[in-house]
Amino acid sequence: MVDNGVMTRSLYIGGRNKAAEVAKRREQFEKEMETKRLAKLREQEEKIARIAKQKESELREKARQKAEKDLKKQKEVLDRRMIKLESEKSKKEEILFKAHSVASRTMEQKKPIYAFGSRTPHENHGNAPEAYSHIYPYQQLSSQSSLNRRSYYSNSTDTGNSSKSEGNHAPSNTTSNNAIHTNSPQSASNGIRKSASGVQQQNGNNHRHSFGLHITPSPSDSGIVDYETLIRDKENELSNVRQAMEHNEEALVRVYQEKEIHYKDQIVDLKQRLQVSQQGEATLRQQLSIAEDQRKSLQNTIQSLNNDKRMLQQKVRIKKT
Repeated sequence: MVDNGVMTRSLYIGGRNKAAEVAKRREQFEKEMETKRLAKLREQEEKIARIAKQKESELREKARQKAEKDLKKQKEVLDRRMIKLESEKSKKEEILFKAHSVASRTMEQKKPIYAFGSRTPHENHGNAPEAYSHIYPYQQLSSQSSLNRRSYYSNSTDTGNSSKSEGNHAPSNTTSNNAIHTNSPQSASNGIRKSASGVQQQNGNNHRHSFGLHITPSPSDSGIVDYETLIRDKENELSNVRQAMEHNEEALVRVYQEKEIHYKDQIVDLKQRLQVSQQGEATLRQQLSIAEDQRKSLQNTIQSLNNDKRMLQQKVRIKKT
């Protein structure tokens, strides 16, 4: 009977020892699996964080490089436009200066020329009588009609020569002239005026047929008109260039805004992914804390079982003795 009791006790103790070993092994295995799982989770989290940072840095670098290239291109275009505008401005100033010089030359005041090419209204040439000053009243040249000025000047010189010749022959016919003047002075003066106007018209016609008409250009002539049209064309071209530049700037700004929106969307997507990974990391940490609590509880149970084992072994020794 004693042997049977000892055997049953030894079997019971052996079974308990085996159960403790199995529990210990199971605990070690679970602990190893938990550590491996935690290591894998940490590696995955670190990998996700590295990939997200790398993608974000790559996107920022690409955006920065693209923006720099676009800005350089825009700067080059603007520099070329500025050089072109400056050259056109210098050309415009040169054209305006030339037009002003031409206008100033044409608008110059010329000295008046009176009858017989004299510079004073009552100046006589040679032995010309004073009556010719009444026949050809002094007349100032007009700056607005160069044709009349030149024709009158040529006619006045011709009539001046004819008046000189008549003045030289005047002493031989003094009696007849005096008689004419005493009888009808008004008719004589009218006849002299008619003959002088006929000579003037004939000389003017001969002068036109022989030398042709030469008109001095006035400020409203074709040269200044051409300059004005050229200036208007350049101003229109400059306005077109400005409009094109403004359109290109608007297009560039629109493209930059679209790219900025696209990059912002990508950054928001990456932030969402990072947030999801952080949430997964938080859940894994909670699981780790739960596993740690379970491990501690298992350690407590194992410790209690070990204490029970020691107590039983002591009892067995006492009974054997």
